[in-house]
Amino acid sequence: MSVFNKLLKPIKRQLRQMISRGVVTGVDESKKWRELQIIALDDETLDKIEHAEPYGFSSSPIDDAETILLSSGGRRAHTIAICVGDRRYRLAGMARGEVALYDDQGQYIHIKRAGIEISGTKVDIIGDVTVTGKITASDDITSTGGDVKDKTRSMQEMVTEHNVHVHVDSVGGTTAPPTVPMT
Repeated sequence: MSVFNKLLKPIKRQLRQMISRGVVTGVDESKKWRELQIIALDDETLDKIEHAEPYGFSSSPIDDAETILLSSGGRRAHTIAICVGDRRYRLAGMARGEVALYDDQGQYIHIKRAGIEISGTKVDIIGDVTVTGKITASDDITSTGGDVKDKTRSMQEMVTEHNVHVHVDSVGGTTAPPTVPMT
């Protein structure tokens, strides 16, 4: 080996180690930046690797998710995980320009070219909701607030009550039910 190659060998090693790939084998959620345990390169175990995430997005990867690692100056003691993905659960067949959030249970929020699709076991919306446009439900809608007074009622029960309700008129009689029923 030439003297020149001997001098370049440590530099080449550091350059090779600056960017690498790894597989997640553990997660510590107790830190400000989540810390990962990762198997990299030839079964090299890296512990307490900080997981840098973009502002506003957060994920707790499951075992065997894959990551891209950056090691400052090629030193493994200064490694961070800059991107963690999991090809096993990634949404496939997306059109160009579409965006999605997904998990390993098949739940997702898919921003499609024609609208937004949300699929989950249960979706809770916390806070006020304003809808501009039509609402279509394939199942019943239930209310537990407002003038219902702590009584849970379905939308169908409210429609039925509306269609038969009457009022007391000005001379003490009752009005007829609405002429145009709700459906």
